[in-house]
Amino acid sequence: MSTINALPASEDTEAESDALQVEEEEVSSNGTESLQKRVIGGELAREAQFPYAVSLKGDFPYTRRSTYCGATVIDSQWLLTAAHCFGGDTLAGDTYV
Repeated sequence: MSTINALPASEDTEAESDALQVEEEEVSSNGTESLQKRVIGGELAREAQFPYAVSLKGDFPYTRRSTYCGATVIDSQWLLTAAHCFGGDTLAGDTYV
């Protein structure tokens, strides 16, 4: 199990993060990551059920609060974004919404 930072939705303000426990990615029998990604236990969204999107911004070596990913507001305190948005250099600094 891994811990990642989950950011509450806010209006372009700094946000303290809560730890979120997530399952490790499946590894195939030969020790490599599975290329087939799946949504487990998901459900279809109704049209316009999640109408708000946000910009995820970060401070990187040569930029200040540069947009690097997008996310969808799925609840009053939760955003849904792609896993690659929180890997590598994005975990090194603060993230702003």
